[in-house]
Amino acid sequence: MDDASTGYDQYQDRTQLQQKKLEALLKAQQQEALIKRAMIRLLDQAAYDRLINVRIANPDMYVKAVNAIIYNAQRLKRKLTDAELRSILSSLAERREPEITIQRK
Repeated sequence: MDDASTGYDQYQDRTQLQQKKLEALLKAQQQEALIKRAMIRLLDQAAYDRLINVRIANPDMYVKAVNAIIYNAQRLKRKLTDAELRSILSSLAERREPEITIQRK
């Protein structure tokens, strides 16, 4: 009887884990949809296309760019152009974290 209840407990644990993963995935998809709607509203078509390419090529840069766009959008009353997005991307690319070098004796 213990084997049956242990199997059932494992089954419940797996289904709960699957449910949590599914909820996390759904939440991530909802957040991405919200970001997409905001970017469409804040960028012209060429800039939006460029941002999507950045998302594919460099996800970390994409997150930084989205944050910078949202921050800058608060003071702009129009859509950002492709040239303005390129300027933001180049300024983000220039900011690099200091390299840590380890010297061994």
